[in-house]
Amino acid sequence: MKPRHLVFTLFALAAVACTAVWFSLRQATSRQIEYQQIRTPCFLGYTNGVVGPIALHFVTNSAQNSIVQQWYAAGRNAGLFTFTNDERFPIRLELGGRFYTQGPQPLNETTLLLDVPSFNGFCLQPGQSVIFQVAVFPHPGPWRLLLFYERVQAPSRWHDTLKGLIAILGARMRGVPDPSPPQAKHYQVYSDWIAQ
Repeated sequence: MKPRHLVFTLFALAAVACTAVWFSLRQATSRQIEYQQIRTPCFLGYTNGVVGPIALHFVTNSAQNSIVQQWYAAGRNAGLFTFTNDERFPIRLELGGRFYTQGPQPLNETTLLLDVPSFNGFCLQPGQSVIFQVAVFPHPGPWRLLLFYERVQAPSRWHDTLKGLIAILGARMRGVPDPSPPQAKHYQVYSDWIAQ
């Protein structure tokens, strides 16, 4: 092959690669973060809390005489909730939430999802629901629950891999540390206020 044809072929391949990268990046940026479609967790009623092994680990390792240990010793009142993943992505519901109350001495405490199957919390596919128990601390007045979840990342597509490689190569050429991989975005969702 003549050198002139080789140069032309290399330029043509580079133009095709640049065009493919441009279209991929354009498509990725036009796809803004989708609207959060999780409904609020639905309160089903009260129950005697059955503490699973994951929640028990946190109860036994919490500070001596903490609100969690007081709750455990006092009879373990729990709230029963259902939660549905209405997003188009799998999600991971974290194993802890926040317990909020209204009134003269409001509470803002970490509470536990008592029956999570693992330290990863509940993993829900689109449309999947879960029923779970949450520790309910002694309090006067209405209360509500705040839950946290994150979208489970799908395996990376080729243009995401290419963007990551370009970022790493650019950092190494500049002599700076490699960029850290993107972190999962955390979302939060509140239940309605629940009267005593």
